[in-house]
Amino acid sequence: MENLLVHDKQIVTPGEVLTTDVQSFRPGRGTIRDKDVIKSVFVGLVQIRSRFINVVPLNGVYLPTVGDKVIGKIYEKTPIKWLVDINSNYVGVLRPQNAIDREFKRQGRHRSQEEQEAEEMSQFQVGDVIVAKIISFSRTTDPQITTLGKDLGKLTNGTLMEIPAPKIPRVIGRKGSMIRTLIEETRCRITVAQNGRIWLAGQPDNVALAKFIINKINEEAHTSGLTDRVKEYLIEEKRKRGLN
Repeated sequence: MENLLVHDKQIVTPGEVLTTDVQSFRPGRGTIRDKDVIKSVFVGLVQIRSRFINVVPLNGVYLPTVGDKVIGKIYEKTPIKWLVDINSNYVGVLRPQNAIDREFKRQGRHRSQEEQEAEEMSQFQVGDVIVAKIISFSRTTDPQITTLGKDLGKLTNGTLMEIPAPKIPRVIGRKGSMIRTLIEETRCRITVAQNGRIWLAGQPDNVALAKFIINKINEEAHTSGLTDRVKEYLIEEKRKRGLN
């Protein structure tokens, strides 16, 4: 391993050589092999997983992945779909069949096709914030999303904040440890999405505390021992703000 030139969680820059041992290591996400060395593609955080060397970018545009939960803003509505800003170079496409439980809608009085379609398209309006899941995506077509499923749908009575999408795993923490701490200590309802958006709902003072701590995580995402420091920040900030 003496030919490994970096350590886990080290910050590296584009073109930086990570290892000269291409027999023991393979390039993973954010890295390339260049002759007999493996180099970083991004400014980011080294992540060594078994034989793979990855570099997680510290900043970057969200790239949709099937199965991801995303928070989006509806910015256009047509007769057959909603177009959703998902904080990406791609546009989220939400169609009625992926937004309305039609089996449930059939219950009750009979509706004409026109009435049903009009009612379906009234479910969401321009400006609404939704939490959805990506159900299909290719780089040649915009991602299709759905609001059908547990904890999906329109978000109300809360505040939206954004951080770089690559830093979302640090807000969640290992096995969800960080987000559990945040929810317990701030008493907020917090929805974290893979596209770098976070929805916070609760008392104003508690929401302000949660935003402060999440910004701290964003600023210090590249450092080690972050979980312990976040606990210290929470204790200190709650004392300063007079929160129990």
